[in-house]
Amino acid sequence: LLAPRHGLASHVEGETQAALHRKTHRPSLHSHVDCYYHCNGQGPCDGWCGQGHACCRTGVFTLGCPATACDGYHCCVQAVPFPAPPPPSPPPPSPPPPSPP
Repeated sequence: LLAPRHGLASHVEGETQAALHRKTHRPSLHSHVDCYYHCNGQGPCDGWCGQGHACCRTGVFTLGCPATACDGYHCCVQAVPFPAPPPPSPPPPSPPPPSPP
């Protein structure tokens, strides 16, 4: 009989997580470096992370960040689109002309 291989499940799970990470995270500049301070916080960060990328962390919800990023630190990931701001409000209507005396 063969002895059970300890850690096999975690190894397989790790491979699955790595495959998911490759599928959902496009390559970016500095993808394995904590970007929080380089980006002055989280969210879109073209300057440090590269065009179309954002500095995000799993479980911290910010515009431009996917629901899943890096566990335990902020990393550069492909930014997700977020809604455009609403158009400005129209100006108030002009007052009616004064009535004749």
